[in-house]
Amino acid sequence: MPFLPARLLVSMATLGTANLAFANEQPELELAPIYTDHMVLQRDRPTPVTGIANPGAEVSVELAGQVAVITHADAAGHWSVALPARSATAGLRLTASSGSETVSLADVEVGDVFLCSAQSNMEFPLRLATDADNAIAGSARDGLRLFKVPRQASTVPLARFARETQ
Repeated sequence: MPFLPARLLVSMATLGTANLAFANEQPELELAPIYTDHMVLQRDRPTPVTGIANPGAEVSVELAGQVAVITHADAAGHWSVALPARSATAGLRLTASSGSETVSLADVEVGDVFLCSAQSNMEFPLRLATDADNAIAGSARDGLRLFKVPRQASTVPLARFARETQ
């Protein structure tokens, strides 16, 4: 079976909160909430990575042990780098460092990323569909990863996603 790059589906209706200002954050090294263990980065294109750190701090970002970019946080603590384009790859580690602080993400893949947007039909669980058992049995995709941003209403930009309650 040929290598099938991982795919990431993100609900576009709620993705907008991912790159909002990190206002009122404590000055420590953090990646933006969209960057997590098991994430998928788009292949064959430069990939932005953003976060916060102490204002003016030097931040370095590595992917698979290779220093991609070194930058400095601005006066508000925001920083952003662009990782070089890579072909589809699995099992990588992404690390951001600033001073003595390090944030490391495991099981990062480079593959195809799809942003999905719709209304409530995007949240309809397959298990409730007609003939769900057969559809689920025939849908095995080992490389498929899903990132769902929880719904959250706010009149101001938020720095973090709400926690799912189920």
